[in-house]
Amino acid sequence: QFTIGGIKSDGYVLFENAAFTLSSEVKQFTLIRRIPDLKNTFECNNRLWGTCDNVIYASALGDPFNFYKYRGLSTDSYFKEIYSAGVFTAGASLGETPVFFKERAIYRVYGNTPESFHVDVKEAVGVSEDCRYSAVCLDGAVYYAGSDGIYAYSSAYPVKISDALGSIRVGRARGGSDGRRYYVSFSQFDGISEELGDIMQEYYDNRLYAYDSILGLWYCYDPGLKIKRIVSGHFGSVFKKINTMAVTESGEVFSVGDKPAGVLVEESERERIIKSESYGVTGILDFGPCAEINTVRFVLKLDEDAEFYADISFDGGEFERIGSVFGGEGREKKITFRVPKKRFSYCRLRLGGIGEY
Repeated sequence: QFTIGGIKSDGYVLFENAAFTLSSEVKQFTLIRRIPDLKNTFECNNRLWGTCDNVIYASALGDPFNFYKYRGLSTDSYFKEIYSAGVFTAGASLGETPVFFKERAIYRVYGNTPESFHVDVKEAVGVSEDCRYSAVCLDGAVYYAGSDGIYAYSSAYPVKISDALGSIRVGRARGGSDGRRYYVSFSQFDGISEELGDIMQEYYDNRLYAYDSILGLWYCYDPGLKIKRIVSGHFGSVFKKINTMAVTESGEVFSVGDKPAGVLVEESERERIIKSESYGVTGILDFGPCAEINTVRFVLKLDEDAEFYADISFDGGEFERIGSVFGGEGREKKITFRVPKKRFSYCRLRLGGIGEY
């Protein structure tokens, strides 16, 4: 008979051979299984990975509770101390490769066994310290929030994908994915000192975005959503498709994949088709000094009740409407919008529409 947590048990504990040596009779002994105080945990290749202080840990193969098994076998545990400044801010499984982030570095673990594991280090923009829940794997890349925007990392160095959102300084980011779109909610502290930004995090005003990894477009949801976590799964979907749900700080739950953010999802409305508005902003279109354009032409395919509009911004100025068109029959047609006569060096287009969501 033995005691676990003050409760007597009539069960048994199984030890491997040679766990004890012959000695005098022992009537009482203590069993302790040590587990590091892990953060940034995830599963990769049937091991639990994580960090504790400045050390990367991997559990024994198939045993997520064993981090101190060192017998020279391929199933052993693994650890590696990293001698660099800063704390680990996030971790993720990129394919069959564990990846860990600090704010200014990316650590990728290669190899198949503890004997062959080795860590490759890249100095690059990593995950911000308060944005570890933003790191999400999607389509062969890790999407995450860095200090000055949203990044995608898949090979040598991360690529910034949030230029269309303008100049931003990200805080308190939370991310999720439905297999195609990367959903991310974050606070914007652009133009605010770092000290004041830290204070304002308590009163942050988040905005939720979705990035389409296939089209490369951003979609903006309602502001003021204080998102706690974003998760994806087959829950709440009649057609067994992946549904992405967001949980707010106040405990509200809504679908970001099937309905506009900010609207609570009722069971009877989950599959209801509704109208919503979305838009995308192009990158900078550089025409050189003293350029002038007269028209912008589009080839559109609009449903009967849909609307399309286009705005233009010259040299970083405010967007102004250049045209809109309503309705169609689902067939392609060419549309021409006239542009105000103006000399400029570069411009950006904002293309939007209203239709079935």
